Amino acid sequence: MRLRKIGTACILVFVIAFTGCIKDEENPVIYVSDPIMHAEYNYGDMIQVEATFTDDVDLAKYFVEIGDENGEHLSDFHNDDSGDISGVVHRYSAMITIPDSLMMDMFYLHFTVSDMSGKSSTEKVMLHINEDVHNHTH
Repeated sequence: MRLRKIGTACILVFVIAFTGCIKDEENPVIYVSDPIMHAEYNYGDMIQVEATFTDDVDLAKYFVEIGDENGEHLSDFHNDDSGDISGVVHRYSAMITIPDSLMMDMFYLHFTVSDMSGKSSTEKVMLHINEDVHNHTH
């Protein structure tokens, strides 16, 4: 009986040591399924945002912002979104309204995802205002 307990303890120590040695080799992956790059919208439209974040070991945080090409926040939008996440897959979903006050003909959705090891990835999607309503009065 004592030999069985020692054997079980050795297996437990081995499992803990093995799982503690898993190395995080990859950066997180961001896949944006909606909206597609260069999609056109009108002022006041609602945009459905769908993305999947994955990591080889464990996700930690996400940040989604609407901004210019360089990631500078556009004050017309009030949709910055961030949060803590975990696991190897996280599905992201949100609705964003294009404000009538927007003074640009294009804007970007910026995604940043980090994992528990501190590795991060970014992705951006360029979106446009429909040229037929480009001369919208503000």
